[in-house]
Amino acid sequence: TNSDWSSDVCSSDLMRERFDAVKRIVEMQLSDTQRRVLWMRDYKGYSFAEIAAAVDMTEENVRQTLSRARKQIRETYKNIN
Repeated sequence: TNSDWSSDVCSSDLMRERFDAVKRIVEMQLSDTQRRVLWMRDYKGYSFAEIAAAVDMTEENVRQTLSRARKQIRETYKNIN
């Protein structure tokens, strides 16, 4: 029905807004290393060992960097909404 379609469009628009907000946070709030680690893990699916070798960090430091990046995204997103 027509209301189902408009509901889907609104939901899609909301998802796009959320995605754009997170993208801006990543670009503006995270360090280059945090962005790289986040991208390699969450978008490319690299293992912690692969990331550690690529960015010259220990696996534990990669995990900590990723955790801090995600926390920064969550906190900033929560504060702007």
